[in-house]
Amino acid sequence: MPWDGVAIHPYFLEPAKLFDMLKDFTRKLRDRGDYRSKLWLTEVGAEASPPDNPHDAPTEDEVKQASFLRALYSGILEDPELKGNIAHCFWFKYEDFVPGNYTHNYGLVRLQEALGGKDYDPSGKVWVHKLAYKVYQELAQGYAVDDPMDKEDALTTHELYFDETGQAIAPQFAEYWQEKGGLERFGYPISRPVMCHGYLSQFFQRAVIEYHPEYAGTPNEVLLQLLGDEFTDGRSFDKADPNSVPPDRIYYPQSGHTLGGAFQNFWQTTGGLALYGYPISEEISEVSPTDGQTYAVQYFERNRFEYHPEAAGTQYEVQLGLLGSNLFKSDLWWR
Repeated sequence: MPWDGVAIHPYFLEPAKLFDMLKDFTRKLRDRGDYRSKLWLTEVGAEASPPDNPHDAPTEDEVKQASFLRALYSGILEDPELKGNIAHCFWFKYEDFVPGNYTHNYGLVRLQEALGGKDYDPSGKVWVHKLAYKVYQELAQGYAVDDPMDKEDALTTHELYFDETGQAIAPQFAEYWQEKGGLERFGYPISRPVMCHGYLSQFFQRAVIEYHPEYAGTPNEVLLQLLGDEFTDGRSFDKADPNSVPPDRIYYPQSGHTLGGAFQNFWQTTGGLALYGYPISEEISEVSPTDGQTYAVQYFERNRFEYHPEAAGTQYEVQLGLLGSNLFKSDLWWR
């Protein structure tokens, strides 16, 4: 009686050698009259130690792991014989081994460790995603996050499409984008929808918008990513002295910073706390990574305000920084 399937544990083999072995194995099954069984690849993987810091570029091991994963799954999907005869292909494994037993690092992620480093943190949160995790997403979705979207497909699904970037706003975000300021506030979409930090997200020039299913039906169903916090991670800003705050500025004890002048007016009239969060710095001078010019800026939990004196007296006197573009171009947003 034919088997329902045959399980194979190949561990790490070069894709070309593995594919030859699988085809040979399948042909032998067929030669013996078994035209039903398909193969299950239950443990395929490649080891890769993560970097010392989540903000570091991928290590050489990460690049090799990601290349192996792409070659493996793409090779199966693009070969009709393999695709027709392989039922399942499981990557080994999602997370690295438990702290204290780091003999193998086959995971796509490394989870946060508990104090002492002998176990995982009870939260189960990811400490660092490896490059292979990003590749796995691309293969599952069938596109890379920066692939342009087909205009006809976008219009068919009633998505807002923009020729300027070749991208469309996902249906989950279209209403929020339009109601909260649209092009002026957030800029154009610059990516396909993608899972980022556990949430369906989309990159815009000035923001990253997230979908939160746990808040479905509430005003928090769609939120802006804490882009200011993420962009300034690792930096420290001097906090204001609450006893010497000028009368024309507002002190926020939640963050220890103040807000005043043109930035205060912009914050209050265009969205306030819900859209930008609390200030996480005072006003400082900073060179823009976009145009190389020096501006007075202030960071907030969800963005950065820039003061443009050349536009004084107009609606463009205060502008949001292009943090969405800056983060996207760094190509480490998936960490």
